[in-house]
Amino acid sequence: MKYKYDISRKVFVFMLVVAVMIVASIPIKAQAATVHTVVKGDTLWKISQRYGTTVNEIKRANNYWKDEIYPGQKLVITWPSTASSRGSSTYNTSFSSKDIELMAKMVHGESRGEPFEGQVAVAAVILNRVRDSRFPNTVSGVIYEPGAFTALQDGQFYLTPNATAYKAVDQAIKGWDASGGALFYFNPATATSKWVWTRQIIKKIGKHYFAK
Repeated sequence: MKYKYDISRKVFVFMLVVAVMIVASIPIKAQAATVHTVVKGDTLWKISQRYGTTVNEIKRANNYWKDEIYPGQKLVITWPSTASSRGSSTYNTSFSSKDIELMAKMVHGESRGEPFEGQVAVAAVILNRVRDSRFPNTVSGVIYEPGAFTALQDGQFYLTPNATAYKAVDQAIKGWDASGGALFYFNPATATSKWVWTRQIIKKIGKHYFAK
């Protein structure tokens, strides 16, 4: 009887160890969050597009299941802060906090109000240029290259970037090239350069064309 008891106990301990290892191997997604104050004209869908999340995720985070929202209402916006589900990074991720700040300022200055995918694409263009031998090989070099970005010329670059801009930069650094490998982008409604139209257009996101 004691022998059978020892065998049963060993089997139980083994199964317990296996169960613990399985649970430990399951990735836990940390959550980053910000608070959005609803303004006139906002809808849950518009807010979800602005922050790159979903309507259901906003409802879940706030335990608020109505479709109607009202000005002044505070909504918690969350998203995973761990590695992007869109794949591992293909970029050198050793960017300094200054690099990230510069990219966030450029994303905010050039593309705030655009779909989240479009903001990630702008960040990706900066990174694509850093990797391309025809451009400076640093973030600051790319951003401050004379005539490269209109946000530097019209002062939009110097605005304080919001959380969405930082999130877009984070996603681009982690490997989401929403631009499709683009090195340029422009708004066809406001572009004054004829040269940009000689570039191969890859895709359109929001108001921007992305090109090589």
